[in-house]
Amino acid sequence: MSTILQKLFDFFFAVCYDMKMENQSQRQLEKKKIIAIAATILIGVLFVVLIYNFIMLGQLSSRRRALEQQLYQLEQILDGNRSEIDRRQTSEYIERFARQYLDMIRDGDSVFVGRG
Repeated sequence: MSTILQKLFDFFFAVCYDMKMENQSQRQLEKKKIIAIAATILIGVLFVVLIYNFIMLGQLSSRRRALEQQLYQLEQILDGNRSEIDRRQTSEYIERFARQYLDMIRDGDSVFVGRG
């Protein structure tokens, strides 16, 4: 009788152990599925961020080229203005300007006044 009880107990234990292992296997399988899904989502998000950054890099690179071109043009204008300032600071220019626009004369110059 005890052998039958022993066999019955062993059978019951084996069935419970198999069910427990099956439940653990299913849980582990579910965990692996969840991990795989989470990893796939993470990779997808990283891929989207990477593509977005490449697009932004292209736009910023284009903007940089445009700004460098604008800087070059402004430097050319600035150089032109500096030359004009240097030219206008010469005594020849100042004298010519004063004679032409301010009606000034040098000592010893003769002034002719027309009849009007």
